[in-house]
Amino acid sequence: MWLGPSTETFEWFTADFATVAGTEFTRRLHRHIPPTRGPLRMTHPRAHQLRWSREVLELPASDAQQLVLFLPADDATATALDHLCERPHRTALRAV
Repeated sequence: MWLGPSTETFEWFTADFATVAGTEFTRRLHRHIPPTRGPLRMTHPRAHQLRWSREVLELPASDAQQLVLFLPADDATATALDHLCERPHRTALRAV
């Protein structure tokens, strides 16, 4: 789900902390592989396979935060989401 920091933030972080943390930290940091940007796949117990597109909304730069929205990536996910919202899954209490 996480998209990672911007390139500018990553470069600043690397340059600023490399001198303090040392070569081992820097070596490990550069092994990082960013997550793929394609649809996110999730398996739901009742809706089964769901595919989500991520939309990132940038907040003011002073906040240094992002808001990530998950939107259905296909019609099957949109339909499954509609069914999950329409059909509350409640179990009745019963005496045992």
